[in-house]
Amino acid sequence: MNITKKRKIISLYSGIFLVLSLLTAFLPVWLNKALSIDTLVIGLLLGFTGLVKIISNFFIIKNIKNHTYLNMSLKVLAIIMSFIYGVIIVLDYNILTNLIFILIFFSLLLFSPIIPISETLCLEKSSNFKGFYGKVRLAGSIAFLFGVLFFGKIIDIFSITIFPLICFLCLIFLTLSIFFLPKDNSNQPNNIYDNQLKQLLKRRSILFIIFYCSIIQGCHAMYYGFSSIMWYDNGLNYFQIGLLWGWSVLAEIFLFFYIGKFNIKKNMVNLLLFCGLISSIRWLFMFMTVNFYILLIIQTFHFISFALTHYIMIYYIFHHIPKKLRLISNYLYSVLSTGLFMTVLSILSGVLYSFTNSGMGFLFMSLICFLTVFILFRNKKSSVNVRN
Repeated sequence: MNITKKRKIISLYSGIFLVLSLLTAFLPVWLNKALSIDTLVIGLLLGFTGLVKIISNFFIIKNIKNHTYLNMSLKVLAIIMSFIYGVIIVLDYNILTNLIFILIFFSLLLFSPIIPISETLCLEKSSNFKGFYGKVRLAGSIAFLFGVLFFGKIIDIFSITIFPLICFLCLIFLTLSIFFLPKDNSNQPNNIYDNQLKQLLKRRSILFIIFYCSIIQGCHAMYYGFSSIMWYDNGLNYFQIGLLWGWSVLAEIFLFFYIGKFNIKKNMVNLLLFCGLISSIRWLFMFMTVNFYILLIIQTFHFISFALTHYIMIYYIFHHIPKKLRLISNYLYSVLSTGLFMTVLSILSGVLYSFTNSGMGFLFMSLICFLTVFILFRNKKSSVNVRN
């Protein structure tokens, strides 16, 4: 890949993760503080969105046949999202809260397929995964870091009500980056996707890896949905919250920068066990404390619980799954991790936080991760065949 094409892919990832930084770190707080929506309702929103997007994502992805459809889908999704946030900016929060709530629901649905589509596009443009993906994905992490720190400071200065405007501007940047993506020859046979789930269901080892990584990622539900609210309610300001998010992403950046030097193939299963175990420890400690400096240390584990787990999953898709099945594989990983599992766990986290007003949800996430590790350990020889 030449430098110009790589920069265009980097711009795409930067736009996606600027928006993602806002949706993960500040959307729940904006809904709670600006719109006065209860945490239980926020949990239901995040959970129900995750459930519906299993169907909506598949409807979109199953109609994507080649690279031309990949680019066109990204353009349409980004334009509609930009329009939605442009409308939200001019609406009166006090009078049209329900309408805004519905618009947010649809915007989350529209954003969801952007990530698996972009991941597939990136893989298709890479001939050297080890030397390319980590560095390109690094750009997304840097953009996320910038987003949580810079936007956290801006929100501290101007209040959380500025959230829709910031999101709108980031979506405009994302839309422009999509329009400048390099074009491909979509008439090549190897660019045709087979988006039938039955092709994956025949392969037990693929499903096992996807399910395991998806559960570990889904256990970030309490963190993504309610950590900012919990930390704010316990005395942390928005800038400190941004620092906590930012530090975790800084650790993530470290991993993506150096990951190409490690041998994933020979240590894949053991690394997955390690990811699950560290995830369990991370959520246990986050349940036990709200001290800013201790949380800062705990946030370092994000490079394992999220970044390493994600990298191994994408590595597996690139090396062990045929090209024509990459898009549907990315879809399944996405809708299980941020869809089905995130749905159920977001709802449970919202219920636990609403009734206990504590980090009990983190303890629940810790237990799930530990059980998942136990299952993989018991079945790693018979159920995980990385050569399949």
